[in-house]
Amino acid sequence: MRIPYLPERHARLGPRKTNGLLPAGALAAGLLLPTTFLLAEDTLLGPPSGCGYGCDYFTYPSTGNRIDITGQFPPEPWDGLEMRTGSCYWDVSLPWRTGWTTELKLDLLHAELGASGSADELFTVVLADSWPEPQQQGGYALAKDLNEIALLKYHTESQPFTVFFWEEREIKHENVTLILSLTRQSGGRVLVGARVEDLDHPGKVLYARSFLDGPGVDAPAPDPAPKNLPVWRADNGPAYALRNCVIATWDATPGEPPQDFQVIVENYRYASAPILNLDRAICLNWAPIAGFHVEVAETPDGPWNRLAGAVESDNAALRRRELWVTANDGMRFYRLAEDETP
Repeated sequence: MRIPYLPERHARLGPRKTNGLLPAGALAAGLLLPTTFLLAEDTLLGPPSGCGYGCDYFTYPSTGNRIDITGQFPPEPWDGLEMRTGSCYWDVSLPWRTGWTTELKLDLLHAELGASGSADELFTVVLADSWPEPQQQGGYALAKDLNEIALLKYHTESQPFTVFFWEEREIKHENVTLILSLTRQSGGRVLVGARVEDLDHPGKVLYARSFLDGPGVDAPAPDPAPKNLPVWRADNGPAYALRNCVIATWDATPGEPPQDFQVIVENYRYASAPILNLDRAICLNWAPIAGFHVEVAETPDGPWNRLAGAVESDNAALRRRELWVTANDGMRFYRLAEDETP
C-alpha cells in the first residue's frame, strides 16, 4: 500500500504596495469543496470462493482474474427476492475501521440477456455484506443494467432491499468499472457511494452518487416501486458492518420465460485506506520579510482591509511565512500590503 498523502494547498503572495488595483501578488480564492485523497494499492480477490443463489442454473469459470458467468436463470424467482438471481462470493475479511474508506471495484466487460443480446433488465451487482455475522446480516449493493443504476441496502429478512437511489440513466455498460465505496464514520454512520468509470478512458468518471446511512438518516420506501417488485422497504435500522464480497446477477423479468444470459467481468478487487480531507481552507504564504501584512477584499477594486484575526506563523521547511484562512461561499481576494510608516 502506498502511504496516503494530502497535497498542501498553498498560495504564494508577493509583496506589493496598495494602489487600488489588483496587485500581481494577489490571490483570488472562492469556495473550496471538500476534497478526499485516497491512494492505496488494489488487492485482487482471485477466483470466487463459492456460489450463492442459482448454483444449479449457471456456471462461473474463471481464468486468471476474469470470470465468465453464463447459464439460464431459474424458472421461478427465489423466495423473498421475487426476482431471478444468481451469485458467487469471496470469503474475505474486508478492512472495516472508523475513518477508513474501502472501495470494491469490478470491471464489467460484457452483459447480455436472451436472444437479443441486450443487457436491458440484466443487472450486474457489486455487493458487500456482513455475513456470517449473526447480529448484523445485511450489506450494500451497486446494481446496474443497460439503462438503470441503483444504490441499495440489503437486508436478510423479508422485503430485503432499501433504495438509496434508483435512476434511469443510459450510462456506458461495457468496458466500465463499477465501484462501491464505503466509508465508516463515527456515530455508527457509513457513507455509501456508487461510481462508474470508463475503462477506455482511465480516470474518466461517468457517474457518481452517495448516501449517508446511519441513525436519523433512514431512507423511505420508494413510490412507485422499481420494476413493480415487492422487495423494497423503508430502512429504520443501523448501518451494517462488512466482511465479504459478492457478485450477483439479476433478471428483472420474472413474469417472462427464463432466458440465457452471460456476464463477463474481471479484476474484482478492493482498496482500503484512511481518508484525508481538506475542507474549505487555504494556506497563504510569502517570503519571511518584515513590514508587510495580508489584506482581503471581495472585488479586485476593493475596498481592501487588513485580515482580521489572522495568526501568522513561520514554516521552517518552506522558509515561508504563512497563515490559514477559511474559504467563504463567495469570492475573496488576498494581497500583501506594506505597513504604513509612522
